[in-house]
Amino acid sequence: MVRTAGEISNLIEKLHKDVDSEIRIEAAQELGLSHKSWDIESQRAIIPLIEILNDEDYEIREVAAWALGYLSRRFESNKAIEPLKNVLEEDEDSHVRVAALSALWKIQPEDIHQLITEAAVDQDENVRKLALTKLRRLK
Repeated sequence: MVRTAGEISNLIEKLHKDVDSEIRIEAAQELGLSHKSWDIESQRAIIPLIEILNDEDYEIREVAAWALGYLSRRFESNKAIEPLKNVLEEDEDSHVRVAALSALWKIQPEDIHQLITEAAVDQDENVRKLALTKLRRLK
């Protein structure tokens, strides 16, 4: 579904201002799915999604990372690479780190091999498993 500029703006506003975390999560999901519409307006969501990577709710951070992977790949944007690297290295929640690693895999920064190699020794088993799966694909 093609999103209008107004719809994208409304989703971005919900992402930042709604007090209900479920609505914010749904807004992030919708923004991530908007990459399928090939709508240029969707790329406006990249910066707002980066801004919520530090949210106190891990589910919002997880969905934001996931959405950034799709939008960044679709629009060939490198804006999310450094913030996603920081999330991969520093976030305390393993679900968020898995989402960040998946997003970086979609974006394919130049140092993806190093990032995956480092993630392969993460303290969490799910992060390690994903990293090892991606390492096998690189070879």
